[in-house]
Amino acid sequence: MGITVYTHRVKESTTVRVNRKCSNCELEWTADLIVTAEGKADSVSRNDPSALEKAKKEALAKLELMAQKKKKDVDEQVLCPKCLHFSTEAMDKHFRKGYTDGLLSKYKSEEWRNLFSSFGFAGLSLAAVGIAILVSLKAINEDKPILLGWIILLGGLSVMFAVFFVKHLRKFYLSTKDHSKVAKMVRSCSDDELLQLVVRCYHENNNTLGHGDAWIQVLSGVISKGSGVVSDYRS
Repeated sequence: MGITVYTHRVKESTTVRVNRKCSNCELEWTADLIVTAEGKADSVSRNDPSALEKAKKEALAKLELMAQKKKKDVDEQVLCPKCLHFSTEAMDKHFRKGYTDGLLSKYKSEEWRNLFSSFGFAGLSLAAVGIAILVSLKAINEDKPILLGWIILLGGLSVMFAVFFVKHLRKFYLSTKDHSKVAKMVRSCSDDELLQLVVRCYHENNNTLGHGDAWIQVLSGVISKGSGVVSDYRS
């Protein structure tokens, strides 16, 4: 009779307060960034206080490291609530050379992320197929029943990874197709229009200047309107 092992999980959260200053009107505000970490510990007992304590200590240790890292965050809650410009730290990181270069850089970065992601999922799909074949061959060579369950599982994973491969490759293809038009449109925008584009991307990217599909979707959305005029894309 096997021994049952229980995994105890404990989550801890904290709020990291980071001071911001607007690059335009110099308004100062505080960003409240929430950080959550999880710790876990195994035990043969369903309710083991020592395992729970161990999991809690692990969660708190992770939380401390994540909180320290979060203090350096200049992606979230960086939009000035008064004039809708970005904080000085965010400008230094993302738009040091201006909104034009910053937007085009982010568009290109997301293109490459989609390409590399498609390669990664293609590799995982092929690996799953390869493992399924090896499992089948081993069963045949050892004159054992083929593990149908494993074959089905690996086949399902292969199909799932293949779907993600096609999805990201399609994103890459569509973004490269629009790249020259997007670049032309962005370079023709006024400073106010560029700011509107960045703010729109920020909001549609879950209020962050970090990585995300919005940098391509919003800019390509302007092109898909046909006119290439930013004001036509205002919500």
